[in-house]
Amino acid sequence: MKYNYATLQDFLLDAHFLDWVYTNDPELEKYWEDWQAANPNKQLLLKQAHQMALELKNPGKSLNPSDKDQLWQKLTVLRKEDTAPPETEPAAPKQLFGFTWLLDRRIAASLAAILVTAFLWFWLINQPVALVQHATTYGQIKTLILPDGSQVTLNGNSAISFPAQWNNNNREVALQGEAYFKVMHTPEHQKFKVNLTDQLQIEVLGTSFTATTRPTKTRVVLTEGKVKLALATPQTKEHAPGTSETTLKPGDLVEVVPRSEVFVKTQIANPEIFGAFQQQKMVFEDTPLSEVARTLQDNYGYQVKFAQPGFADKKFTGTIPANRLDLLFKAFERLFHLKVTRQGKKILIR
Repeated sequence: MKYNYATLQDFLLDAHFLDWVYTNDPELEKYWEDWQAANPNKQLLLKQAHQMALELKNPGKSLNPSDKDQLWQKLTVLRKEDTAPPETEPAAPKQLFGFTWLLDRRIAASLAAILVTAFLWFWLINQPVALVQHATTYGQIKTLILPDGSQVTLNGNSAISFPAQWNNNNREVALQGEAYFKVMHTPEHQKFKVNLTDQLQIEVLGTSFTATTRPTKTRVVLTEGKVKLALATPQTKEHAPGTSETTLKPGDLVEVVPRSEVFVKTQIANPEIFGAFQQQKMVFEDTPLSEVARTLQDNYGYQVKFAQPGFADKKFTGTIPANRLDLLFKAFERLFHLKVTRQGKKILIR
């Protein structure tokens, strides 16, 4: 029995601890309750070791079946030999991993230690990464400062996540919805990455841009600085899997064609309008009403229906406070001689 448990290996290689995990012995339960009370600073370590010991006994993904079986057998040997009387005769040679070994306690302990170390490594790297998440509801705007000092403004119905253990050497976030980024440049020039989809990533050093990833649109608009877009391309009969890349300069707008690996790049005069939601505004420049309708759906949760298909092609220019959608609908009625009817989250334009 060990009394100085300093590492996970100390627990996992101790027969007394394993007996407690795998049996329902009242005396062991009392012992480990008292041990936890006396060692509150090691309760988390004990809990992790307990979880790992159960994982060793039951099928899981941390080790392949053959390695897990070998480790489980060795731990069983150690548990049995911990209380067994010493052998008077040398142990007979046994086959293990294709080699002949004298399976005495020292060899079993050494082999188990190696396998436990391997299991620890696999177990740790397969633990889910703790994430920090920020989200907005329909119509809500939220600005937050990331651990590196970068600023992010989320539009309505959007979310951003990043590892709780922030690493300035690997600045990386994931975005759903729409956000304006003002990325802090670091003295060591570490890159900042934004994952828009499983295949599409933005990579920058220090810059400002608006990124959008919605069901019907994936778009990046660069305000200042320089960014690179990298899009993973799947394997086809004609091409091997790879990465398609493009670099943006200020004023560039890039969209990814849905269900394809194609970038469509255009130069726009006022990239700032795509980040106008930071100032609680909606800005439209010669925008088809169909696109305005998608904005209302993505950011506010409205379902817009046009009584006649031709209405969707009409183009609108104007700036509207984000919390005054009634002014937008009045502008439609006045400019296009249309009637806008609202019923809950449903809008009919006729």
